[in-house]
Amino acid sequence: MGNLGKICVLLTALSVGAAGGAYAFYKKAYQKPRAEIAQQKAQLETYIETCKKNGENFDRTAANYAPVYALSMPTNRQSAGVEYQIWLEQMLEFCNLSEPMTKAGRYVPNRANNTATQEFSVQAQCSTADLTQFLFEFYWTPFLHRVKALDLQPIESSDLLEVRMTIETMTVGYKERRDPAAAANEAETALAQALAKFANYPKTDKLPTETTPTRVLASGPLAAYKPFAEAQLFRAVRAGIDSADYARLTGTPEVSDEKGNVTQFSRWRVETEDRTITLKAGDRLQIGSVDAEVVKIDADFVILRQDDERFWVVLHGEKLSDAVAVPANLY
Repeated sequence: MGNLGKICVLLTALSVGAAGGAYAFYKKAYQKPRAEIAQQKAQLETYIETCKKNGENFDRTAANYAPVYALSMPTNRQSAGVEYQIWLEQMLEFCNLSEPMTKAGRYVPNRANNTATQEFSVQAQCSTADLTQFLFEFYWTPFLHRVKALDLQPIESSDLLEVRMTIETMTVGYKERRDPAAAANEAETALAQALAKFANYPKTDKLPTETTPTRVLASGPLAAYKPFAEAQLFRAVRAGIDSADYARLTGTPEVSDEKGNVTQFSRWRVETEDRTITLKAGDRLQIGSVDAEVVKIDADFVILRQDDERFWVVLHGEKLSDAVAVPANLY
């Protein structure tokens, strides 16, 4: 091969090598970085889209749970305990529960679902009617709270009850609102804009007293629950001595006045008080747990009426506690 041939081969080799080197340099310095940038761009776009979807999900969730946030206790632990205890004592006083004692109990945070509960113990004395009103007002009030335990004990020789309650309140946590202007990237901006829509939920420093009350468990006005208070459920287990158990109808004598008018009376012997009560029709009979009107007096029995709708018959010689109910339409 002549020199010219060798030179041609050398030039060809150099051309091929230069082309290969240029392609390798193109792949390394341009194609690969561009591919990496494209991949990073795609990942970032996917991340932004995910954040937007998360923001939309939060938007829907926050809208659905807005009423729950609004009923929540304050997120500040001290505010939640102090403010609720003040409200509770005011409610006890409003419902005429006497000698109330309240005490804040354990506070239990749950980091798994971002909630917290706190217990309050209550001790007071009240009538069945006052307790009914308290429970009505308690469940009418728009708070996340419940009566966890309720213990009732009749007070000896009294119409009052000794009440002990354990009340549990709940705080529902939430994500802090962010300022969209301070967001570091588009994803944080989207999330911040979603959070900003719910800046008013919950009220973090006050009890939700401004929230419009909703009927949670109360099915009607307080009057709908009065029959419970009037049922006198605790009479049968009333502690102490009930004078009605020791009062007996001893006679139904007829007495004539100076004009010859005859009036029939009923005589009741109260052994526990060592006295005899004489009553005519229309008088009020009040012995122990019994409070009734004398409606009719017969030689063999007396008819009593309670609350204008319940009638009882007591036979001559029988105890007041042995009275038998009779239909109202008979009298």
